[in-house]
Amino acid sequence: MTRNRWKAFGTALFSAVLVAALSGSASADPGDDILTRENYFGESEFQGDGEHLGCLDFAADGWGTRAAIEEWHTGTNSWQETTLRCFDDTSQPSDSSDWTWVNGSIKDGTIVRIHQWSSKGSSITASVYSESGVA
Repeated sequence: MTRNRWKAFGTALFSAVLVAALSGSASADPGDDILTRENYFGESEFQGDGEHLGCLDFAADGWGTRAAIEEWHTGTNSWQETTLRCFDDTSQPSDSSDWTWVNGSIKDGTIVRIHQWSSKGSSITASVYSESGVA
């Protein structure tokens, strides 16, 4: 093969491997963790087919754990918060798992991340973001 053909072959092979890797990461089974994030006060998790957001507050210290899903918008090149939000406070009764779960609707193939923070009254602290993933 000539040099240009090898170059084209290498580029095509790399592209095929990249597409296969990205496809595999986006096809999580329902119930598999897609994204997780933790700070000092709690933990959040985005599961399944992009419709389950959970959060867990670690201690009854007055600080509640909050989480929201953000979507990447290519038109504005920015993250924008969705309506999928979660709140957990250990001072409130919860189920036996201690996690609070909410369901929403995120379009398959959307690039998302978790924004997690803690709140106590009107005070906010420990704002962190997960890595991005595909719903």
